[in-house]
Amino acid sequence: MLVEVAMILPILMVISLAVLELGMGWKASITVSSATRSGARVASNLGRSLGSDQQSLLAVSAALRNIPADQVERVVIFRATGASGTVPAACLNATALSVGGSTTGKCNVYTGAELNNLSSMSFSSCTGRHKYWCPTDRINLQSAATGLDWVGVYIKVNLAASTSLFGTTVGIDDTTIMRIEPNAGNES
Repeated sequence: MLVEVAMILPILMVISLAVLELGMGWKASITVSSATRSGARVASNLGRSLGSDQQSLLAVSAALRNIPADQVERVVIFRATGASGTVPAACLNATALSVGGSTTGKCNVYTGAELNNLSSMSFSSCTGRHKYWCPTDRINLQSAATGLDWVGVYIKVNLAASTSLFGTTVGIDDTTIMRIEPNAGNES
């Protein structure tokens, strides 16, 4: 009997740890997905308002409250080409992360540390990190030749593994794209 237990116990432990690790990863994946939706919803609703990115980041931060800021690699607010668009490649490189965005990609890139410290950033003009796709440049008029802009929110998290059974970190990312609401952010 003792021999059988000694043979089965390691297998049960590995299965238990795998279930724990996968469960934690799944929970984090749902959290990141919810955060992208919250951020995109706010950005879509505020449209051209200068505070659009700030409020969107506050929504993302609130949704990511259970994930430590040092595990958030980047949050990208970008101009999408359509509902099924993807994050421009120029917004995912190291340069975009260090300078805050890309004019060719039309995106603003924020780090986890910045997400955790939004009160120290200025969003009152288009000179801060949100200058690469300034909210006031976003199209919110249905009569525009190109139509309303699409705004996307992309989040990349490097989640620290609980057990290191599958490595030390697990990369989780998600994107949500929504159309800017008509006249959203126009001054009344």
